[in-house]
Amino acid sequence: MNAAQLVLIAWEVLVVGAVVCAVASPRRNLVGPLAFLFVLVAAVLVFPAALSVLLQNQAAHTGTLISVSALNAALALRVDQLSALFLLIVSVIATLTTLYSISYMARYGDRHLVRYYPLLLLFFSGVIGVVCMADWLFFLVFWEFMTVCSYFLVVFENDKPAAARAGLKYIVMTHTASALMLVAVIALWKLGDAHSFSFAAARETMGALAATKPAVLHVLLALLFIGFGTKAGVLPFGDWLPDAYPAAPSAASAAFGGTMTKLGVYGVLRVFVEMLPVSQFSTVWGVVIAVLGAGSIFVGTLTALAQDDSKRLMSFHVIGQIGYMLLGVGTGIYLLPSHPTLAMIALMGGVFHLVNHACYKSLLFLNAGSILLRTGQTNLNRVSGLWHIMPITAITALVGSMSIAGVPPFNGFASKWLIYHVTILGAPSFPVFLLLGIVAVFVSLVTLASFLKFLGGAFLGEHTEVEGQTSAGGVPLAMQIPQVALALLCVVLGLVPMLPLAAIHRAVGGLGAFAVVPSLGDLVGNSWLGLRLNFSGGEATGLWFPIVGLVWLLGASLLAYLFSRLGAAETRAVKLWYCGGAVNGAEARYLVVEPRSDPTTEAFEARYQAHGLYGAFKEAFRSIYPSVPLPHAGYPTRFMRIFDVDSWLFGPLVRFGNRLMGGLSRTHSGVPQMYLVWQLLGLLAVVVSLAVWVR
Repeated sequence: MNAAQLVLIAWEVLVVGAVVCAVASPRRNLVGPLAFLFVLVAAVLVFPAALSVLLQNQAAHTGTLISVSALNAALALRVDQLSALFLLIVSVIATLTTLYSISYMARYGDRHLVRYYPLLLLFFSGVIGVVCMADWLFFLVFWEFMTVCSYFLVVFENDKPAAARAGLKYIVMTHTASALMLVAVIALWKLGDAHSFSFAAARETMGALAATKPAVLHVLLALLFIGFGTKAGVLPFGDWLPDAYPAAPSAASAAFGGTMTKLGVYGVLRVFVEMLPVSQFSTVWGVVIAVLGAGSIFVGTLTALAQDDSKRLMSFHVIGQIGYMLLGVGTGIYLLPSHPTLAMIALMGGVFHLVNHACYKSLLFLNAGSILLRTGQTNLNRVSGLWHIMPITAITALVGSMSIAGVPPFNGFASKWLIYHVTILGAPSFPVFLLLGIVAVFVSLVTLASFLKFLGGAFLGEHTEVEGQTSAGGVPLAMQIPQVALALLCVVLGLVPMLPLAAIHRAVGGLGAFAVVPSLGDLVGNSWLGLRLNFSGGEATGLWFPIVGLVWLLGASLLAYLFSRLGAAETRAVKLWYCGGAVNGAEARYLVVEPRSDPTTEAFEARYQAHGLYGAFKEAFRSIYPSVPLPHAGYPTRFMRIFDVDSWLFGPLVRFGNRLMGGLSRTHSGVPQMYLVWQLLGLLAVVVSLAVWVR
């Protein structure tokens, strides 16, 4: 039994598990463990199967399961190296988020779980189907299946207007994008000599169009990129994401962040690296992808800085981090025709960041869910000092925050380090890459600032009881284990970056874009202690040895401790400073003023809210240029309407749909003869369609 057949069995286990969970859903204490059991069995099948494909460096197939001969399409599972890498991610994230759900879903005691666990398992089965398809027709079938399942998870709290609106926005935007992809796929099928939906036939068709109809190929590539970019959350196509992710239960949000958005990058790799022949098309679209990626980095992260809601903050950071992936991938696609070695590093850096993001973004959504479960709050201004009651969550949140900010030696630094290098070294070919790299470096600092806000607002300071808090203790063990596991992954992948890069090298090299795939040692060295970049055959252009650096840091810390002990330095105990001070009834601009815990004093205790964390910083910098008259620039309201997709696209679509449904409802007159007329007209339409198709 090969790897693809094992994955097929795992897929069947998930589908059967969804049915069983639907039947068992009235028993709340049973359905969660049942769902976890089915997901665990599927993961135990998928993980070694995917690992075997990567180790053997050879794809596995199941053979044709369903054949649609009229369209020359076939359903068959193919697990190649890129699929295997994504299957490893899916198996880990699915297992941990389902385990987390067992205790987390207790907060929805008044809601029927038939609308959660079966759909969660079906969602994971859809993700597996997407990454294992080599036929466009069934790829889109699983893509839509995954989208529909995720939609119902987004609107789980369907009685809340915000969730209903987020679900509508999500389903309209993603289905519009899917329709554009379908147009492109049908065009490739029609224009190809083989009239086949297979990926191999699409590659041949793209090669022919590049030589004969370049304008048509550009249009088809644009349609495909919009489809994948919308699912990934790339701006300006990812406007749905900051609304949909916060609306879903936190475990589902973690599953989305760890798997679904990554499939947009997966699609970009399939189309622009595997199918599109290396040519001037790679140069053009590499720039487009890299520039949009850098724009998403900048806008998504700076918008996240202004958020006070923890889940919205995480959601905007998804947009920003997807931008890093596409910056690396786009740079690699651009460099494919001219610098294949540097292109390989760029693609590996983008995919490495994808793997890292699956770990720390899922972790951070679980952290936000733990805060919500214990306090009933996602507003960072309403919580404080949770470190005292949730130490495990606080420590793992610290690891996740440092990882996403790219602080060494955590995993986010290693992948960003590779991306920075390729944008700088690719500048001689296209100087704009240098600017994009500078943007990426700057935004890493902004990311750190926003997560200092998250950590400071939620975990630091003095713990205060807030309205809606449901418990004074930490979260259950079933919620702690996934957070600890993901935090450990962030540390391990950061300390031993060669471990994921060995798998990523095979995944990227197996896409067929390279005439000769450079060896891993020639790209990043052969040491498991770290990375050594060498593109010119001479001196290394970059070195990163995190284990060595960690040893030096620990040694220096130990030495400092020994000096302090040998010197017998005096110590003094003082009250902790909670980012505020005692005031007598007067409110400070950026502080929240509360009665002190000591009833014998009339003073009040002031502490910083998350919203005002950077207020003093902004005031200090504002005093640097008080005498310089600065021109006043009005807010570009007309320009910003371009990005207000609700006003010019989704609002009109909804109103049109309401009018259309209203008109159709009037056809239901209750007169039997009228229904007979509609049936005859429908039959006539089918006959005409068949006649046109046969001709």
